[in-house]
Amino acid sequence: MSLAPAKTVLDEITDFLLTGPTAEEIIAFQLPEALEQRALDLLERNRENTLTPDERAEMEEFMRMGHFMNMLKRKNIAARPSRTTWAGPVTSVTSTREAILPLPTRKLDGRRFCFTRAANNGRNTFG
Repeated sequence: MSLAPAKTVLDEITDFLLTGPTAEEIIAFQLPEALEQRALDLLERNRENTLTPDERAEMEEFMRMGHFMNMLKRKNIAARPSRTTWAGPVTSVTSTREAILPLPTRKLDGRRFCFTRAANNGRNTFG
């Protein structure tokens, strides 16, 4: 079981957004490993029905912020100019699917809560 990290998912995302990231930085954004591990731990404990009320609220915050970041990434991908030639990928994210769609996906109270593993660098990505 992992302990709650010093920074919350909300802290991490708002701190990131305050840096004035480019569209490409937003698309490539990933949570630190400690927060990803915490989210996975909360999911596992939820499956075992052992979450405290505070932990359930924390898990729900992960879900809300994951949805927010997915929406922000989708809008940034949609706003990019389309490419008409095969000059290679625009970023390390090679497709909209890789940046947005979560793998593996877990169901939680009828909602999707997810994490992805970017194929190009093997790092976990909260999505």
